[in-house]
Order: sequence, then structure tokens, then C-alpha cells
Amino acid sequence: MEFFLTSKFFAAIAAVLFAYAHFRGASETGKIGNLVTLAKIVILMIFIGFGLNLLFNKPDWQTAFTPFLPNG
Repeated sequence: MEFFLTSKFFAAIAAVLFAYAHFRGASETGKIGNLVTLAKIVILMIFIGFGLNLLFNKPDWQTAFTPFLPNG
């Protein structure tokens, strides 16, 4: 139950921030759009970094997987 309250709180905060940006105009919306894009790029870079770290520091990572269709 506590998780749902927290997620609704953050959703409400996000809605208020986007409503404020809409009220302020196109310039402010552009700045917020740039920040959102930058945040997404940072998240992707972190994800890629963890993947490359696993790839180079654990050479037997393929053994954790089983073939999806071994005979076909």
C-alpha cells in the first residue's frame, strides 16, 4: 500500500511540474525536454556501462543462458 502512495505522490509532482512548464511557455518546455532527454541518455549509458563491464570482466557469462530452440 505504501508503494502506491509513493508512486502517486511522484506522479502528482511530475504532473505539477509539467503543468508549470506548459504555463511558462515554449522556452521553458524546451529546457525541460532537454533535461528529460539528457536523463534518458544518462540512464542508457549506465545500462551500457554495466553490460560492457559484465562482458569484459566475466568471460563465461554465456553459460548462464540455455538455448531457446536447441534443435531448430
